[in-house]
Amino acid sequence: MHWLGAASGLLAGRPLGDYRLDWTWDGQAASAVVSGGRPGEIRVDGRIEPARVHGKLELQGAAGTALAPYLRLLPAVSGGGDGYYTVDYRWR
Repeated sequence: MHWLGAASGLLAGRPLGDYRLDWTWDGQAASAVVSGGRPGEIRVDGRIEPARVHGKLELQGAAGTALAPYLRLLPAVSGGGDGYYTVDYRWR
C-alpha cells in the first residue's frame, strides 16, 4: 500500500511525505514493513506486527522542530537528541 502526500495539522502546509506499507499474512495475523518520508526532513523505517510497532524515525529541519515535542510525550519513543528516534510500542 502506498500513502502519497501524507499530511498532519502539526506541520501545516508541508506534507509528511510518501510512505509504503508492505503487508503480509501468515495465516493468523497480518504484519507490515513501513518505509518512507520526505527527503532531508523525515525518514521512517519500521514494522507493524501483532501486538507491537517498532522502528527508527529521523526528523530534521522544520519537521523536527514541529514534531519532536509531540514524540517526546510518547513513552514508547526514545532518543531524539540528534534527530534520530527509536519507537517500540507493545500491547496485549
